[in-house]
Amino acid sequence: MRVLFANNWIRIAIGVFFALISVSLFAIAMCRGLNRDEHQFIAAGTLLARQGLLPYRDYAYFHFPNLVFVYAGLFRCSKHLLLSSRLFSVLCSLALLVIIYRFSSSRLEQLHKRARLAVAGAITVCAFSNPIFRFTCWRAWNHPLPVLLTVLGCLCHFDNLARNSMARLVWTGALIGFAAGSRLTFAPAALAFLAVIFCSEMGPRGLRRAGWFSLGLMLGLLPAIVLFLMCPNQFVFGNFGYNAKLYPMLCRIGGLEHEMSPFFKLRYFLTNILAQPGNAALILGLGYFLVRSGAWRWARDPGSWLLPLLSGTLFLGALVAAIPLPQYFYAPVPLAVIGLAISIAKTAPMLRKDYCVLFIVTMVCIASTAVDYRYLGRLFQPEAWATIKVHRAGRRLASLTGQGKVLTLSPIFPLEGGLRIYPELTAEPFACRSASFLRTSARVKYKMLAIRDFPRLLIKEPAQGILVSSDSVLDQSLAVFATTHGYQKFPVVGEISVYLPPTRIAASR
Repeated sequence: MRVLFANNWIRIAIGVFFALISVSLFAIAMCRGLNRDEHQFIAAGTLLARQGLLPYRDYAYFHFPNLVFVYAGLFRCSKHLLLSSRLFSVLCSLALLVIIYRFSSSRLEQLHKRARLAVAGAITVCAFSNPIFRFTCWRAWNHPLPVLLTVLGCLCHFDNLARNSMARLVWTGALIGFAAGSRLTFAPAALAFLAVIFCSEMGPRGLRRAGWFSLGLMLGLLPAIVLFLMCPNQFVFGNFGYNAKLYPMLCRIGGLEHEMSPFFKLRYFLTNILAQPGNAALILGLGYFLVRSGAWRWARDPGSWLLPLLSGTLFLGALVAAIPLPQYFYAPVPLAVIGLAISIAKTAPMLRKDYCVLFIVTMVCIASTAVDYRYLGRLFQPEAWATIKVHRAGRRLASLTGQGKVLTLSPIFPLEGGLRIYPELTAEPFACRSASFLRTSARVKYKMLAIRDFPRLLIKEPAQGILVSSDSVLDQSLAVFATTHGYQKFPVVGEISVYLPPTRIAASR
């Protein structure tokens, strides 16, 4: 045993390191409560997996569609929708951390094995313990996948600087294209790549290289392109019209108009994002090692422009959103960590003060998110997991309603129970709120429903249940609507209730 450990201690240490990270991410993902933004992504994937319904064509959808196809594949294999989608996000984030570690370790060849292991591990911990990473990485959102793909594309480009392979340019473009096809705010990343590719080799050769990259970009965007060609008006409305007009109107009604100004967004970034100790430590550490490595000397190479250009475009993408939210600033975080790894690798020789700075940065990052380790205590209590609770609520709902459609602004619950929803309410809790601003003809055109459309809808397709939570005023309106039309309230779980029609109540008796 001693001989085995002596010969393989590095591999064992790395395995234990990532096992602890994996367990921590899994515990957080399983135990943290449901977020309202998760409904739309899970519902869209479920409708495609079970009924073959497509975004834009069959219902309104307010994001680029690639993640819908990924989730549909997952949900063909699992009935635990929230659990499997969050597990996918965890795997994306874990893969991102492994890539950061491998990249860091490969760049630190000047260090002794033990020092290389420690420094690469510290850099990885800076990413794993970053507050924005920890807030975003495990949720069933359209952030973890495009961030992973963007980092892969970035490292693929770095590798191609030495190989100069056209095939790798296509591969890089496909990664960035699929990332942009999963979330629109990643589209400006393609401009950063094109600028660097063209500036690295001016003239016809640079144009050819940009062309190969663009070919891969189109391949990654192929699902979005196909859906655009199928229903261009609905596609443009869902991705541009809604975000440019309807969502800002919702924000104004919610009293968030002052949060939409560029000044407020920048102030929010400085006071709510950069002021967090883990984020500030990462940026200060990056700045320190940029100075120590003499970044101004190697910055003259156009190949080194990619990271700052990519970070800048993704940061601007975060500011484009109607109101700032923490997850919008997630994309530049792994790029900052990669920049930290490159700067440390170019800091030669590494002095004691350099190790001390890296140690302090790492400890601050760990302390800034240490509260999340409380979820490890629930790891062996599956009944306490939020993912299991949501699935059980869905099964409970199915037992109360039987077969048929459920009218709700929280579509995860009926879908977890194997029930059907009204496709027009897939993109909740946003579609119904936004529909009230549209005329009847526009709602029909864009496959959306407002509260005032429900009576006509239920005459055509009666609901076997009306599911209501206490999350919003709109849910309260839905409860009033159900009571007015003779539905009777039954508890499902917590503050979630279902209103059953008289025919269902009579049948259950």
